[in-house]
Amino acid sequence: GDTVTLTLGENLLTTVKVVDLGNDQLGFSVDVDASELVGFDGKSVTASVTVTDEAGNSVEKSDTETYLVDVDAPTASID
Repeated sequence: GDTVTLTLGENLLTTVKVVDLGNDQLGFSVDVDASELVGFDGKSVTASVTVTDEAGNSVEKSDTETYLVDVDAPTASID
């Protein structure tokens, strides 16, 4: 089946199968531990989708996006 691969920098996070959500919709879900995102200096994640037809022909498309992890605790003030 079709797969989605997530990488953080040069590190492979996971590869998951694309699932049929119904109503002509496909999707995937990935849980990533926050410590992996906070500890990485590159601050970008890449998703690569590989689709294969019934004849065995494959194509891959990738996209890289930056992200921000807010690790500062909120502050409160009382006036």
